[in-house]
Amino acid sequence: MEVFTKIQAAAERLFNRFGIRSVTMDDVAKELSISKKTLYKHYPDKNELVRTTVQKMLDRISNQFERILAQEANPILQLFAISRFMIDMLEHMNPSMLYDLEKYHKDCFDLFVEHREMHALRNAKTNLEAGQAQGLYRSDLDTEIVARAFYSMMFHLLGPHETAFHQQFENKRSLVNELIQYHLHGICSEKGLVLVQSINWNQPITHEKNNP
Repeated sequence: MEVFTKIQAAAERLFNRFGIRSVTMDDVAKELSISKKTLYKHYPDKNELVRTTVQKMLDRISNQFERILAQEANPILQLFAISRFMIDMLEHMNPSMLYDLEKYHKDCFDLFVEHREMHALRNAKTNLEAGQAQGLYRSDLDTEIVARAFYSMMFHLLGPHETAFHQQFENKRSLVNELIQYHLHGICSEKGLVLVQSINWNQPITHEKNNP
């Protein structure tokens, strides 16, 4: 494994465990059993380490979403698979991460906003159009508006300003499942609702892993 990759992996583990603000460059160096001099040789400051680590996480999320869309033709089952990936990811993430990013590393937080605009909205619209074509979603939906509404809901309710909201849940499974089912009940045709109601939303997650 390249040194850059090892450093990013260690940083992501620590950020997920403790949040971003509380993790220092000293902590990362100790995690890897390397000197601070070696760490600073590859990353001149913490912000650069945060930026590259966040970008790697976003790339992984994008790749997983693209894989789901490519492998699963049914748009409702796509959202089910995405929900499971999100649950697994959030259960490994410290709730303060996005808050720390927005407050202390604004340029890195902007990567999340850019990711939403460039990838998440496009994927949501693709899912909506596929659902309409298959008769699973209502034909009268404005896909642009619904896609933006869906990701705005997910981004804000799981984001930095709603920490108290999602911390009250014992686990992220209930929160993510309820949000996605809420979305589906608003957009599905009768045919689609039959499928939604047949899904076991609480079945164990055994394969989506959020390891760097």
